[in-house]
Amino acid sequence: MTKIDHPPTITILHNGEERKVKQAAALASGNEMAVKDINLNKEALSETQLDLFLKNFEGDLSDLIKKEFHSNLTKKSEREILTLLGNNSQMLNTPLATCNGKTINMSSPRSILTFSKSDKSINPYNHKNQ
Repeated sequence: MTKIDHPPTITILHNGEERKVKQAAALASGNEMAVKDINLNKEALSETQLDLFLKNFEGDLSDLIKKEFHSNLTKKSEREILTLLGNNSQMLNTPLATCNGKTINMSSPRSILTFSKSDKSINPYNHKNQ
């Protein structure tokens, strides 16, 4: 049986950070990765979807919430926080990227390269694959 290798697909969740998402998508494309972006202003995520992203996130739940909302969530359970995030994505510290069971907070477009499995070396002087 022939195995077909598909490029990994990275999902980027964002609240309209179009420039950062486009830059990350260009980097991913250059490293043979597919990108799907979800603008949370237009498409809501369910609690189950959010829960899945959080389970794959290596940090703490509070790292995914914008600092200005931390004081509102001190006495809430994780389930209540997920419900709030599902109803108000503006609380979420985006963009987030997820691929192959790992979720990261994309601090810069280059963060997307965390998911790159490219073994091709690039000469920094002429930018061609070796």
